[in-house]
Amino acid sequence: MTDGTQTAEGGIRTDTPVPTPEGWKAHGQLRPGDRVFAADGAVAPIAAAPPPGTAACAVLTLDDGTAVAAALDQLWTTERTRHRDRPRRRADPATWKRDGERGPPYSPDEIAFLIDAARRGRTSQEVARALGRTRSSLMAKARKFGVKLKTSAQPPGPLPPVRTARIVETLTGPGGGRTRWTHAIANGAPLRLPEADLPAGPYTFGAWLAAGEGSSGIVRMVRMVRGTVPRRIKTEGHAPGRAIDDGPGAGGRVRREVAGLAEALAALRGAPGGAVPYICLRASETQRRALFEGFMEASGRSGERSRDAPRGVCEVRARTAGAAEALRELLRTLGFAPAGPGADPRTVRFDRAEGGGAGAEKTSRGTAGAKRAGQRRRAGRRAVVGAEHAGPMEVNSVIVDTASGLYLVGRGFTATLDGRPREASAPA
Repeated sequence: MTDGTQTAEGGIRTDTPVPTPEGWKAHGQLRPGDRVFAADGAVAPIAAAPPPGTAACAVLTLDDGTAVAAALDQLWTTERTRHRDRPRRRADPATWKRDGERGPPYSPDEIAFLIDAARRGRTSQEVARALGRTRSSLMAKARKFGVKLKTSAQPPGPLPPVRTARIVETLTGPGGGRTRWTHAIANGAPLRLPEADLPAGPYTFGAWLAAGEGSSGIVRMVRMVRGTVPRRIKTEGHAPGRAIDDGPGAGGRVRREVAGLAEALAALRGAPGGAVPYICLRASETQRRALFEGFMEASGRSGERSRDAPRGVCEVRARTAGAAEALRELLRTLGFAPAGPGADPRTVRFDRAEGGGAGAEKTSRGTAGAKRAGQRRRAGRRAVVGAEHAGPMEVNSVIVDTASGLYLVGRGFTATLDGRPREASAPA
């Protein structure tokens, strides 16, 4: 139901970090001409930046552990479930069939009506309404008789934006005895950036990040990939030396000194950024994927997961907490949504089905928190699992020169709408 009002009163808290092609910048420091990232991964300039003001705010927490503080009138584009305020009608369990069908048994007339409706091309919503049945029960009966019903009369269109205040009010919906989050925000697409002039090959630097020994240029790789990694390093112009300490006491790893890597690391050490300089995190998508592949293959965890990780989730362990945080940022630049630091800050978890941003459509178990909540996590999007009022804060809005108006904010690369006036709507 659309309230029909126009709004430009939203905003993001001024100290919220915003990813830019040059690194990070506070939202309150954005000025016209500065560049940010649109939700489709493109670089978009700031067209206007009104002065900051004070507004009532709420903090939205996503299922990957990241949070964003925004004004109650800030607009978001969310994928949302149907949120009903009326209780759901339930059939008498005494009349249920023993074969597990939900609701009372279907009469022969109802089955005949179902088959005839399918032949006429009627939708499952129309048939369920006509019979007074739930769609889940109707679809189960249709599958049993080999009948195919249309799921909707026409493809659903895009949903109108929703305010932060409405997200707080409708955080959860009916879920049949389990928590069901109403709103989900799509991941941003992989950042589209030009190729960077790196002093070291991205794959080589990724291998060192996973298994390097200080700044010596020595990489300790597992035996199972001791042929694959040197070959990839050699294609980037580096020359892996002979194996060092390749024996029973080497802990299952082979130490190799990579020629030229120590000098390249010295050049990268002076670049701005943490464990992974911004010049690497803001390189082209091909270079960033090569860096990620080098890390995974040198650590011997390519395509694998630990025993305690949920199904569909890959878990890797970086050498330091700083390297783990840099790896999370690298994954976010590629369209992934890694979980935040847990008990071990050096552990990084991410969903292998992601990496395509909003276009990812596969389903997986997701993070451990989502698994404990008893719900499935859709790859390519993050559910809003927390929304709390935070009182008045200093906020500001910007107008981004992009057609959708969506740009990325926060450490989690969360997509939000800029300050252009739009119609806001409550969830269906």
